[in-house]
Amino acid sequence: MSRCATGLRGSTHNRVAHKTAPKENPTTNPKITFTLKQFRQELGFRVFAFERVAEDRTRADFAVSADLSLIRKYGILVQDLPLLCRNLLERRDLDAALDNTALSPALTLTEDEMRIHADGRAAARSAAARKPPRRPPPGANPGSAWRAPQGTFSQAAQTQDDAAAIKPIR
Repeated sequence: MSRCATGLRGSTHNRVAHKTAPKENPTTNPKITFTLKQFRQELGFRVFAFERVAEDRTRADFAVSADLSLIRKYGILVQDLPLLCRNLLERRDLDAALDNTALSPALTLTEDEMRIHADGRAAARSAAARKPPRRPPPGANPGSAWRAPQGTFSQAAQTQDDAAAIKPIR
């Protein structure tokens, strides 16, 4: 008999068999990766340089620019820009692969895409605000089910001290 990951006898399962396969994102190609190489500031735009590594290990450079005045307008954080730009590249790369066309090496994060992102964040915030508040546990003393009643320990110690002090002398 063998042991499985849980330590039960008689099971032939191992730890690897219990892992689930990673979820595939239908909007991206898992065989192509975009890596952020650098960014630079150019006249109110932040330009992000990405490198695409294809399945056959060929590399290509891409640049995505984002208007900083528009990110302020839509409340997008500067820290979110690299991920938004990478998502734009992945979507456009998939579209180009489906249409058998080449992906442009220079792209711009448009106002419509920023608006969609801002609307999604606003919807997530409002959904979180609608979530019912957490109820406090019943009873005035939370955790009383596993704690000793308050004062019991100190009263017991006091009683033992009193008993030691009253001992008759022989």
